[in-house]
Amino acid sequence: MRSLCYAAFLLLGWGQPGAAGAEPRVYRIGIVAVDAVSQESLPPHLVEIHAESMVVFRQRVEDIFGALGRFETATWMATRDGRRYEYSGPGEADFVAHFTLHAFGKIYRNESVLRYGNTPRDATGTNSSPYEINSRPAISGRLEVELVDLSRNRIFWATLHDSTAIVPHDRRIFLYNPRRYPGSNHPALIRDHLASIIRMQAHNHSMQRAMAAADRWFVSLPEDDIATAQGLLDGLVLSLRTELDSNLPLEARVAELLPGEDGKGHVVLDIGAQSGLRPRLKLDLWRPLPSEQKVGQVEVVRVDSSSAVARISKVDRGLRRQGKGPAVGDRAISRKRHPPEVSRR
Repeated sequence: MRSLCYAAFLLLGWGQPGAAGAEPRVYRIGIVAVDAVSQESLPPHLVEIHAESMVVFRQRVEDIFGALGRFETATWMATRDGRRYEYSGPGEADFVAHFTLHAFGKIYRNESVLRYGNTPRDATGTNSSPYEINSRPAISGRLEVELVDLSRNRIFWATLHDSTAIVPHDRRIFLYNPRRYPGSNHPALIRDHLASIIRMQAHNHSMQRAMAAADRWFVSLPEDDIATAQGLLDGLVLSLRTELDSNLPLEARVAELLPGEDGKGHVVLDIGAQSGLRPRLKLDLWRPLPSEQKVGQVEVVRVDSSSAVARISKVDRGLRRQGKGPAVGDRAISRKRHPPEVSRR
């Protein structure tokens, strides 16, 4: 009989989660976005769009939390207090997501290629190597994220993402390294591009050293720099979605109690795959707030888009002695989850 009831429940779509009378908790995130980019090394056209890029950057962050579906966001501020930050913002928040854009600008990346064309002799009068080094224009970004539990003022997860994208450029437009090939550049190329490149080198010593070893410095157009920068910034933020989802709590409610074929009971949870549940995921069971009583643990066995069935794997010893266990309305919380590719191993 139990088997028939369980199968019928699955065929009917795992019940109606709303019947529990409780909604999954929506956590509130305070978003702190810090611009730590040194603009001195940026070419003028990237300086002009930098403020706009930061607005887009913040919007992309909000989009991530909106897409995850279980968060509300608000703009918060961070004030450094010695070695720590103090956070403040409108209303209350459960967590702060502190984003710091450390680098976002134009650099040059070297590559070694076989010599071709009529490369002039260098300052020593020879080209001893069959290879030449080309410096190609690129956009580089570095983004740090910290998740802070405000109840403890403690960072519980942090990551640093770096990314670089080569800017599309015409391989026929380049400057010969003027120190290695003095007098080899057309005056128009020197007038239009040399000052900007030297300005970037002056504020980036590692780029200066790399370009000093190069034979050619390729040139990109401002519109290509801007388009590449916008794409890279979007990619940096979007690449964080899975990690943020895995390290921020996911909360459901027990919508229904079911008997189990294996001698252990099952529960129906009122969220599913759309909210991040997947088979084998374990969630801790707690009584509804304001209670702080832990009930036990469940493991998800089946998922559809908006609900899930989980097997009761543990029950608190004290409750078990009283003949009690999970109840409709209990909170099911996953505080941290491995990424999907890890959980399938």
